[in-house]
Amino acid sequence: MATKGIFLVADDEKVCCNCKHFIQYHLFNAKTEEWQIYHEGLCLFTKHKHRKSTQAACKHFKQEKDLNKVLEQLQNNVEEITRKEKCIMKKTKFEEGKKYYCSSPLNSECVYEFEIVKRTEKMLVIKDSDGNMKRRKIDIRDEEEIIYPNGKYSMCLVLGSNELVTEEKTQNIVKENIETQYVAKKESNITYVDFEKKEEKKQDNIKYYEINEEMAAREKSMRSFDDYKKGSATMQYRELVDKAADIAEKQKKEVDSIYHKKIDYYFDLYARKLAENLNKNYEIGTRCPSVMVVGAGNFPVRKKEKQINAWDKNMQEYQEIQKILEKIKGIGTSGISSDDPRAIQKLKEKLLHLEEEQENMKAVNAYYKKNKTLEGCNVLTEKIKKILTDYMKRQNITKPYSSFALSNNSANIKRVKQRIEELEQKATDTTLIG
Repeated sequence: MATKGIFLVADDEKVCCNCKHFIQYHLFNAKTEEWQIYHEGLCLFTKHKHRKSTQAACKHFKQEKDLNKVLEQLQNNVEEITRKEKCIMKKTKFEEGKKYYCSSPLNSECVYEFEIVKRTEKMLVIKDSDGNMKRRKIDIRDEEEIIYPNGKYSMCLVLGSNELVTEEKTQNIVKENIETQYVAKKESNITYVDFEKKEEKKQDNIKYYEINEEMAAREKSMRSFDDYKKGSATMQYRELVDKAADIAEKQKKEVDSIYHKKIDYYFDLYARKLAENLNKNYEIGTRCPSVMVVGAGNFPVRKKEKQINAWDKNMQEYQEIQKILEKIKGIGTSGISSDDPRAIQKLKEKLLHLEEEQENMKAVNAYYKKNKTLEGCNVLTEKIKKILTDYMKRQNITKPYSSFALSNNSANIKRVKQRIEELEQKATDTTLIG
């Protein structure tokens, strides 16, 4: 490194040095810690280059009086250059095959781990904990190499070559996480043991799928300054599954037992699809932080747009998953299957209900024709009377049940009777063949 040097001379020396118009260049050798003359120097006033020591000093020669000040300045120059040289020699580098970690600037408990897959002089190929590969440029900060795993923006992650994952570090991280979980259980009353007890009280056959708590914590740190409560994502998921379990159990009580396996299948499908959808939602949330958290400076707008589009697609999938609950509610109510061993019995019960309904409609019409009112009709409840009365006024009709209602019900009776005869004939033929 070439630098300007100020050197003292004796009064009897006749060299153009220490003159305010004179510049002498020297080289500093950091290894030997010695100054070496670069060339003889330059007198700016006389415009004479390479003035030799045999020449007389110019008339502007001035002896430096404050020798201690000059020596101090020289010493500072030497120390600064020596420090820079040592920093270059001690600089740590990323090594292939090794793992490094960094903490979120928003939440120190949220630790990210990356593995160096490949490196060149200026670039790195890294792999995160989810197996995603990224290519990043190497920068220098103080005495270490650094990269920006998720891009460079305000409050972004910074991975340094000094933060190498060792066995001791891993144990410390695990220990800190265990202690944090213990504190969170005390403060928030969210415990994994309570989940199991609640499951035993609710139902023994509910199967819960795993929720990625680490991903949920990352997603929370990317959009909020509040601390993430351990187990909150799992608790939210299980509350939704418990509501679905209530729907499934209610449907089982209302339909025949042959539909129970089908209800269990769709309930398990709902629980599995819901866990996948929620985990995907948390993963999308870690792709880009909120602008309210990191600020607008150098914000990755295009990256945020892609994240929002991914969220929209995931929300559509969530809405499709919720339709499974409606499907569970409809199992066993759409009709009577011919394959049902109790099909004939169910059809006879249905026929009896239709015939009873037909007789009631005829009796109500006859009562209204005679009395011109539904008051006092014992066949109907008070609520049904009010509904029929309002309906007759709006439609301006002369009887509670119209002709087409009676004819439709009569057609249903005829269809059910015909189907009963077909199934009975089929059962007779099967018995004879057997």
